[in-house]
Amino acid sequence: MADVQQKLTQLREVEGVTGPLYCLASAKFLAGKVVGLFDTAKHLSDFIHSRWARRNGSIIQIKAAWGHCNHDSVKDFNDRVLKASVQSDEGNVKPLHPPTTEAVEFVYLNNAHTADHLLNQGVPVVAGVAWSDDLVRTHFITIVPDSSGKLWEVDPWEGEPGVVPLPDAFTFTKETRVDSAMSRAGVGPIIVPSRPYLFGYYRERESEAPLTASGV
Repeated sequence: MADVQQKLTQLREVEGVTGPLYCLASAKFLAGKVVGLFDTAKHLSDFIHSRWARRNGSIIQIKAAWGHCNHDSVKDFNDRVLKASVQSDEGNVKPLHPPTTEAVEFVYLNNAHTADHLLNQGVPVVAGVAWSDDLVRTHFITIVPDSSGKLWEVDPWEGEPGVVPLPDAFTFTKETRVDSAMSRAGVGPIIVPSRPYLFGYYRERESEAPLTASGV
């Protein structure tokens, strides 16, 4: 278990440090590294400041594609930015051995049972979380299943602990309080998930087959 925690700590993205100050962007990039879409030795900042990024739009637009979840940003991410991240040498985060040769996309859903099913299949899930009992979404984290089925919360908020094991009975259908980096920062435990639900994951675009965690 300590080995998994150490590996996820090494892969972890920290908002405002290894990438822009967008928790969703860091959570998405970490999920992408875990499924093999991006070079595990790289960080989101490597892409944000890459030759491709300089040639293909303002830094503000590219940060928004990674860090916003409105319709236009999601479309730009899937149609342009994600493709460059995975396929372009100029994007500077392309993996040596991608998990699929098919086009991929990052998709959102709002069904807790479906999100649970994805975790049970070994799919990392980005989840909206809350800071208070009103359950309003104020942050994003990534939940990663390891090879044994154990679930880990990876928090992009700067500080420690950034990687926390979740209870064996964890489910998105019930609120779970998690003491992670935010607790040490004085915010208190995060509540997983927020309401209304918002989850996201990577999948093949045509087959809609979800991408699973590899080597965790």
